[in-house]
Amino acid sequence: MPEQKYSGASQVAARSQLYQSFATAFSTPGEEFLDSLMAGEFVDLLVQSGEQLPYSSPFANLDPLTGEMSRQEIKVFYSSFFESGIQAVSLRELAYSSLTEKSLLEELFRFYQHFGLNFSDGELRELPDNLAIELEFMHYLTFLETEAKSAGKENANIKALRSAQRDFINLHPGKWVQPFLARLQSLQNNSVYLDLADLLVHFIDSEQRFLSDPGNELIATG
Repeated sequence: MPEQKYSGASQVAARSQLYQSFATAFSTPGEEFLDSLMAGEFVDLLVQSGEQLPYSSPFANLDPLTGEMSRQEIKVFYSSFFESGIQAVSLRELAYSSLTEKSLLEELFRFYQHFGLNFSDGELRELPDNLAIELEFMHYLTFLETEAKSAGKENANIKALRSAQRDFINLHPGKWVQPFLARLQSLQNNSVYLDLADLLVHFIDSEQRFLSDPGNELIATG
C-alpha cells in the first residue's frame, strides 16, 4: 500500500483511537478489555483503525493475539510481570531512563500541565511515567487535533499540537518502548503482552517517522 497524504479529522481520529486502545491494553486488564480481546474485537479495532491512518498500516495481516492464554492467565501474567512487588518488567519509563525520578516526573508534569491537565488533586491513577498514562496523553493530544480540524481552526493551532506530539513521543514513549519489548522478550516468548508490545513498537515507530516528516507539516484543512 502506498503512503497516503495526511488529510481530514478521520485520520487523526484513527491515530487517537490507537493510542487509547494501547493505553487500555497496558492498563490493569478489566472485564470489558478481556471480552474484547477474547472475542477478537480488539484486533479488529486495531486493523480497522490502522486502515484509516495517514500512512501504511502497521497492523496488516494481524492474527489473533490471545493464543492459548485464558482470561485468568492474562490477569495472572499482568499481575506477576507488571504489578508484583519486585516487577519482572516495569511499565514505568524510569526503569529505562537515564534521568533521575525527580527530573523525569517534572518533565512529564510540564507537558501535562501545559495542555491543561492538572493532577495535583491526586486523580492520576498511576505514576506519570507509566506506559498507559503516556499513551493516554498522546491520545489526548491527537484528540485535541481532531477537534481542531473538525472546528476548522487555523493551521497554526494544529501545527502546535503536532509539534507537541512529536516532542513528547520522541522524548518519552519513543525512547523506551523498544527496551520494554526487549525486556519482555528476554523473559517470555509466548504471551499476549509480548504480541501487544511488539505491535505497540511498530505503531510508535510509524508515528515517529510520520511526525518527523517535514512534508506532513503542510496540513490540509479541508
